[in-house]
Amino acid sequence: MFRLIHSFGDLLQAVQPHFHCCADARQMAHGIIRPGGHGAKDCSGQPDLLDFGARLTREVEGEYRRALLPYGLAGHAGELTAGRLVRSRLAAVAAGEVSDRLIRRCVALELLHTSTLIHDDILDKGTVRHGVPTLWKPAGVERALLLGTIVATTGLEIAQVDCAEFARAFLETFQRVNGA
Repeated sequence: MFRLIHSFGDLLQAVQPHFHCCADARQMAHGIIRPGGHGAKDCSGQPDLLDFGARLTREVEGEYRRALLPYGLAGHAGELTAGRLVRSRLAAVAAGEVSDRLIRRCVALELLHTSTLIHDDILDKGTVRHGVPTLWKPAGVERALLLGTIVATTGLEIAQVDCAEFARAFLETFQRVNGA
C-alpha cells in the first residue's frame, strides 16, 4: 500500500509541476472553504474547492459514461465518481488556482486512481465501495477487468493530449502502481 500512495504522490507532482506547500491544505482538500465562481478563491486566496470539486465531478462522470456506454454500464458512472477527490483537491491547492488544464489533468488522475480501485476490488473480492456495489458485481469479473483497463487507458489518453512529459510521468506511475 505504501508503494501505491508513494506512486500517486509522484503523479500528483506531475499534475502540478510547481507544487507549493500550504499549512491548511488538509482542510482545503476536504472542501472546507467558501463557494464561489469559476476560478474563484476563498478568503485566504486559495482556490474555491467546492466549485472545483463540482466541476471535476461533472468532467470525471462524463468520461466514465463515455467509457462505460458501449458496455451498457453507463449507469454506473455516478458510482465510480463517488470518491472524495482528495488527490485532485490537493493538486488544486498546490496550483493556487483552478484552470481548465488543471481540471483535465485531475480528470486523468482520478481515472487512473479509479482504474486501480476497480482492479483492487476484483482481487480483494470487495463488494461495496463508498456505500454502493463495486463494478465487478453487476458487470462480472471479466468485464470489470476490461472496464478498469479502459478507464486507465482513457486517463492515459487525456495525459497524452496534455503534454508528453505529463504522459510519461503518468505511465511511469501507472507501471509502478500495477507492479506493486
